[in-house]
Amino acid sequence: PPPLAAKATDLEALRTAVVDAAGVSAGLWLSYLFVLFYLLVAAGAVTHKDLFFESPVKLPFLGIDLPLKGFFALGPGLFLIVHTYVLLHFTLLAGKVRAFNRELWKQIDDFAVRSDLRRQLPANIFVQFLAGPSNDRNGVVGWFLWLIALISLVVGPIFLLWFFELQFLKYHDAAISNWHRIAVGIDLGLMWLFWWRIALRNGAPPDRRGVWDLVVNAAQYILTYVLMIGLTACSVALLVTIATFPGEDIEGWYSRQTYLPFRDTMQQARNSLIAGDVDPASRTPESLWSNRLVLPGLDVVVHLKLDSDPKIDFLHETVSLRKRNLDDAVLIGAVLRKVDLTGASLRRAKMDGANLRQAKLECGDWSDRVKRQAEGKPNEPICAQLQGASLDGAQLQGASLDRARLQGASLDGAQLQGASLFRAQLQGASLYGAQLQGASLDVAQLQGASLDRAQLQGASLDRAQLQGASLKATFVWRADIRSADGTNAWIVPVQPYRSVRCDDNTKNDICDWTPPTFKGLTDLISRAVPEGRMRQMALNRIDPRLNPAPAEPRPNDLAIDDWWDKRDTSLPSRAAHEAEMAKYWEQAGCLARGAPHVARALTQRLAANNRFWGPVNPFESGSPHAAKLAAAFLAESCAGAHGLWADDRSKMQQLIPSAASPTP
Repeated sequence: PPPLAAKATDLEALRTAVVDAAGVSAGLWLSYLFVLFYLLVAAGAVTHKDLFFESPVKLPFLGIDLPLKGFFALGPGLFLIVHTYVLLHFTLLAGKVRAFNRELWKQIDDFAVRSDLRRQLPANIFVQFLAGPSNDRNGVVGWFLWLIALISLVVGPIFLLWFFELQFLKYHDAAISNWHRIAVGIDLGLMWLFWWRIALRNGAPPDRRGVWDLVVNAAQYILTYVLMIGLTACSVALLVTIATFPGEDIEGWYSRQTYLPFRDTMQQARNSLIAGDVDPASRTPESLWSNRLVLPGLDVVVHLKLDSDPKIDFLHETVSLRKRNLDDAVLIGAVLRKVDLTGASLRRAKMDGANLRQAKLECGDWSDRVKRQAEGKPNEPICAQLQGASLDGAQLQGASLDRARLQGASLDGAQLQGASLFRAQLQGASLYGAQLQGASLDVAQLQGASLDRAQLQGASLDRAQLQGASLKATFVWRADIRSADGTNAWIVPVQPYRSVRCDDNTKNDICDWTPPTFKGLTDLISRAVPEGRMRQMALNRIDPRLNPAPAEPRPNDLAIDDWWDKRDTSLPSRAAHEAEMAKYWEQAGCLARGAPHVARALTQRLAANNRFWGPVNPFESGSPHAAKLAAAFLAESCAGAHGLWADDRSKMQQLIPSAASPTP
């Protein structure tokens, strides 16, 4: 009807519509800011320790506990819903303001009157930003209004979603991290869909046509688009090339793109933001955030307030970390007693001196094999993954590491008395000085491994694969290795065979194995491994193997001694030994399953200069095999080296010319 149609251009009706919308927008904007800061505070309170223990997130004010993964999955989704609603509301408000501005220009020609009518509008930030007087909109006040709108509706939301990604990155959950990236993409889409309708103020020309007004309008147009493009580019660079965690598919893809622009700049930004080293004084990452858990000295016993051994023995496990991804975690000196690490991934983790007594590092078999076979699904057990990990001096007495993947790992000086490493994969691993008395290494893959000065008394190496391995000055009394494959292994055992490293201050470095020595070992295992099945299994492994006074004579002792005698007098050539070792190093380093951790650990050992501290290079100076291995790891066909960063590849490039020619 004509009266209703007339209201479409009625200036008073349009002004009323703007005033009503402004009344709603004020409360909505404050509620939106509360949600933004609420989520920011809740996410910021999550620490490395919370992520390790998967502690629930306590919401401020409400006092409600949310599951850790649930909070980081639902938080961005909730914020996207709120942000979308707010942007829609302000887009509709901008439409009402445009209609009011259009009719104001048509019906009133006087500049002063238009300015006075605009001043009568509500003192709402967005209303004044969109329809305030030209003197305010294009002056200092207008710039502050523009910045407030920009920071609260565009920059703040993108930064919050970035913060969610960076805070949760160290947990190493690819699904949730990818969801965070998708959430940022959705929010960028909302920005491009709605923000220009609000920020560019289409339909709100200045009430006067001065040069200054035109300059301000043009500047805001340009800055709006520059900031939108800048936020989009920074989001892509941050979430695709910088904010990734070790072993992630997206990190592996980017590291293989050697010809991408700004690669070195991205690497520097990555080191500064998420991949910095650990400060030994503060025990914290040197970067602003971290893409790995940094918890040196962590004590699960203290965390759970277990003040006595009976309380620990009562528990089936202290903490369950089954199938957790703890790649590159820093757990130096951590107390992880009775922690369940079944099927966990600890590739390149630093666990030097960690206390892992009675920890479970076993395989998780499928519970319903028949059903999975009928569905055509793989039936391979999920085992602990410790490729390239550092466990120097770790306490693993009586531990079960059956089928564990330890290629390229460092276990120098680790205490593995009575431990079980059945079918463990230890290609290229370093066990210098490791305590393996009475350990089970049956069918273990030890090709190219170093067991120099290791304590192997009474160890079982039935069908162990020792091709190219090094056993220099190794204590091997009663170590049964007769069925092992020692092709081109460098074996120089300690004489006499009934020997042990002396613990007193005598001049001799080697002493006889005596009943007190055996009792000391059994007492050590009894103290280190709490009473139960694990302790009994460890004690069964060392007795009667290491009992110097068994009830009955051992029929195989002479045969074992004879085998070691023959190996001691028939060493392979140095060239044949290094060639055999290099062959298995290349196989282990290029295995896709261990990428890029094994290749990186082996590269560090190849580049090592000091043979007495830190990683040890087993190849002789000038050996051609170091150069060949470096070239093999740099080849595109080496799947295990995919994911290495520029500094790793630089180390390998330096090895090629320096070790290309063999020593005369």
